[in-house]
Amino acid sequence: MERGLSERYPDKVSPVKRHVDHMEDLGAKPGICTEGLNHLTSDVIKMFAYAARQYCEKYPDTKFEDFVAIRYQGLRVLETILQYSDLRKVG
Repeated sequence: MERGLSERYPDKVSPVKRHVDHMEDLGAKPGICTEGLNHLTSDVIKMFAYAARQYCEKYPDTKFEDFVAIRYQGLRVLETILQYSDLRKVG
């Protein structure tokens, strides 16, 4: 069984495919970025990686710590939103 994200309708074109095709036109390498992941997960990871690279090219003073701060803030927001999610009744 593959790890990662899954497509709900495998018989239809992936909604990420249009963006991945555009990235490949700009120079992204096609294919899976890490062994064991499916194509959808690999494509989404590449989208975020290329977006970060493009941001760094646009703003050359960007440091790695800036991305760490963004990730930390996102986790804090998620913790407050999903604080009691495992205790909720479903249905």
